[in-house]
Amino acid sequence: MHHGTANTQLNLPNWLDTASRNHPDRLALEFGAERWTFSELRQRVEVAAMTLANFLIGGGALNSRLVTRLRQKEGISYAAQSVLQAQSLDRFSLFVALAIYAPQNVERVLNAMREEMDKVRTEGFTQQEVDAAKSGYLQLRSQSRANDNELVGTLVNRRFAGRTM
Repeated sequence: MHHGTANTQLNLPNWLDTASRNHPDRLALEFGAERWTFSELRQRVEVAAMTLANFLIGGGALNSRLVTRLRQKEGISYAAQSVLQAQSLDRFSLFVALAIYAPQNVERVLNAMREEMDKVRTEGFTQQEVDAAKSGYLQLRSQSRANDNELVGTLVNRRFAGRTM
């Protein structure tokens, strides 16, 4: 389905983007005691997408883009990872990519990291990568809930934000 002169496709992400721009403070979703405006819903959707992208880039063990490229393919890094810090009460998030490498490999590591990040920006992820990441991320979250320290941290953070599990 197409509408308007820009011939843009009408789909859920486009609809949410338009609704959050045109009606940011209008109620979009209500469940239990939670009430989210279109702006809040869009922010949560973006954080979920960024969380999965981080997992694909370097947040998920040995099959992430950075580890695969730097350690397994080129052998120029001992370890690599990415970290996303996105808290529900913060207006901004932080994304960091890092690697541990021998000093003589600094240029190769930096170039490879730039190339991988450019690929993410220009090509995105394959459906196969996304499906594997969803499964891996859900497994990781399930395992973290079995860890007492992780569970206590989650409970404290949610209580601070005024949320329950």
